[in-house]
Amino acid sequence: MEMLETTPVKTIGTNQNLYDVLQERGIIVFSQNITLVKKNQFGKRFIRIRLDIIDCRKQFTIFLNEEKTPVMVINQLSQFQEAYQQIRDKIKPEEVLSIQEMLRELDEKKLKFSIPHSYYFSIGETAYLIDSSTSKKRALNIKSHLHSTAKPFHILSSHYHPDHWANNVLLANRNTRIYVHHAAREIFMPGYHVLMYTYLAKFFKTVDVVDVIRRTFRLSRRMLGLAAFFIRKTPILAILVFQAYNMKFVERFRSGKKHFYYLDKDDQVVFEDINMSGWKITDGLIALETPGHSYDHLAFYIPDRKTLFTGEIDVFLNPVSIIDCPQPLIHATIDQVIQLVITENIDLLLPSHYLPISGNQKIVEHLTEQKEKLQHCYQSICNIILEQTSWEWRKLMQAVYQSSDQIIQEAIRLNWPKTISNLDIYVAFVLQELGYVMVDPSTKTWRISK
Repeated sequence: MEMLETTPVKTIGTNQNLYDVLQERGIIVFSQNITLVKKNQFGKRFIRIRLDIIDCRKQFTIFLNEEKTPVMVINQLSQFQEAYQQIRDKIKPEEVLSIQEMLRELDEKKLKFSIPHSYYFSIGETAYLIDSSTSKKRALNIKSHLHSTAKPFHILSSHYHPDHWANNVLLANRNTRIYVHHAAREIFMPGYHVLMYTYLAKFFKTVDVVDVIRRTFRLSRRMLGLAAFFIRKTPILAILVFQAYNMKFVERFRSGKKHFYYLDKDDQVVFEDINMSGWKITDGLIALETPGHSYDHLAFYIPDRKTLFTGEIDVFLNPVSIIDCPQPLIHATIDQVIQLVITENIDLLLPSHYLPISGNQKIVEHLTEQKEKLQHCYQSICNIILEQTSWEWRKLMQAVYQSSDQIIQEAIRLNWPKTISNLDIYVAFVLQELGYVMVDPSTKTWRISK
């Protein structure tokens, strides 16, 4: 048993800019650039607002009518609110969205970044990078920063999914450690290409892949027929094509395994005051075991800065891989993390695919909302499945897609390949957890076992 030692940290101001908060805590974010645009037309005139988010820095740009030159470019939310209100008052207030309505339209909480963030920080003379992520542009940005600081650094890997570690081999030098969960030893032993092939082979055996293609890519009947023929006659080649398609999202599959530093079970400790187990990386930095999104998933906590990196435990829909964890495990993990946030008064949350969240209450609300969405979706899918004792995969997914449930419809909108979430995988998990077994592999028919 160990106790956490913390020192007081400056409280985050209610209206404080997110980027300023990150700077104060010594956190640098490398993220995918995102742009939101909202146009409000009244007669022949309109106001156009563009919100650019670049490495968590927000920039509001206001345009009037067809003018290409902006009226104003603003970095502070409070200044944007004031400027927008002034422009609105000069036009026709009754025909222009109020500032509250405009902010709802530009709500960054709706954003889900397809490429996970990378977070950089230092403790003493050593720097740490959480998740090297993917894309050559990201690697170049991180490498440039590493050269400018010239500090020795290590990589903290949240889990084995390649969009979180694809840049490892481009960034690690001979002195770099890549900290990973001990489960990664078995995961990476056969090589990642073999693992991916095994995963996709199981996916092909579990779901009706032709139906997945039909719903995902909207092919003509002729092309769908050709795809079905291809999958039936040459399943191995079809799996390799799927594997190549998935590779385009991460660009490379080289984990930097020779740099792996395994956080072994024998070294694991229970942090008594937060009732979670994990590993002490160094003074002021711990890795926490948070299974659910994957068996090897880790969160990273910096107690002195009240800052918690949660990776993908809050992703909707979770889990996303057919070789990962059962549904209830992610719900239990989120409960543990919520308790940690409350007990430790954590006020800065660093997720992988959402914007960082500042403020203890906001963090609790976000995690609670995500957990409730996951539980609602789980129960709704259970209810659909239990309507029949036997399901052909195509008809089951048709019933899911025809559901009027808003949470299920959100999952459909976010379905692969728009994001990493895959509704077919999710449904396959629930089927098996409810005791259904496949009785006809040719039609992918499932029946509840007696």
